[in-house]
Amino acid sequence: MRFPHLAINPFSLLATLVILLFSFSVQAESKKLLILDSQSGDPYDAAREAMLEELEAQGFQIKKNLEVKRFTIGNKIGLGLRLLRTEAAKHDVVFVNGTMANKAAHQFGFNDSRYKFVFCSVTDPVGSGLVAALNQPSTSNFTGISYGLPVDVRLKFLNEVLPEAKTIGLIYADMPQSISYIGWLKAALKKPEFSHLNIIFRKIPFVHGDNGHIRMARLMEQQIDELSSQVDAFITPSDQLGTKREYAQVITQYSNKPLMGLSEKEISEGWGAHFGVYPDQKRSGKIAGEMITRLFNGEKIQNITPVSPAAVYGINQEKSTKIKLDYPDSVLSKVGGNLF
Repeated sequence: MRFPHLAINPFSLLATLVILLFSFSVQAESKKLLILDSQSGDPYDAAREAMLEELEAQGFQIKKNLEVKRFTIGNKIGLGLRLLRTEAAKHDVVFVNGTMANKAAHQFGFNDSRYKFVFCSVTDPVGSGLVAALNQPSTSNFTGISYGLPVDVRLKFLNEVLPEAKTIGLIYADMPQSISYIGWLKAALKKPEFSHLNIIFRKIPFVHGDNGHIRMARLMEQQIDELSSQVDAFITPSDQLGTKREYAQVITQYSNKPLMGLSEKEISEGWGAHFGVYPDQKRSGKIAGEMITRLFNGEKIQNITPVSPAAVYGINQEKSTKIKLDYPDSVLSKVGGNLF
């Protein structure tokens, strides 16, 4: 039996080889990103989502040329260390989102050139030892964008909104980022423009886990009841407790004093804060995505400068009306369209 002659088109064969070589090239260029979140929810979600959106805009698409593996450590440094030991070496860059996740990363791989870390949502990256300074080239294997706004920015806005206020209440979780922030506040109160202010600090024991903030909020009830008659206003702490809905809710449930927030959703989604100034987490995530792109493209981490976040001012009109809180024109001008 004779088989029909099979004609092979050299041009078709060449085209197939080109497609295969291109496919292998794309696969070889695929980048691997490890994400380590301190906790689920905001402010971490907003930053992470914006970071991934920026990577896609820069041409790095999941399941095409980007592999992403994500873990949430529930503020447990030990869990973060175990994950980093097994996963960090398999990835080109580690995106570390939150203070507790970054504490784990610092313990695991600080100044180890095998690893590249980009931080976000960290209140005090300088005090935590991640970088020597913000807005200056990094001298370590960490770079990124901080979460904490300068306390002067916050206190100036407080003075603008409540010029007669003298005593402020601050209930905070016993966490590293709060300790740093309180130190900054105490230093700021020594300045002439803030010397009329007195802040009463109340500490709540830190509770681990993704639902730890719910238990901590319950522990606040007695503190709020005691402080409400003594203070002119409350301010949100710069820690995981302060970024959660339950914090603002319990403050406004047990007190009719104004609450100055430090995260967007406290104000925009009516959690309880009446006004506030907060970091632009979407912008921060975009900047982190730009930094990761530069690392994927082979740039040295020392060339990528760690930076501070942009400040956004906001007012919740409904909450403010309930306690008859009016705002001067200078404040309304600063807030712009961020009236919720």
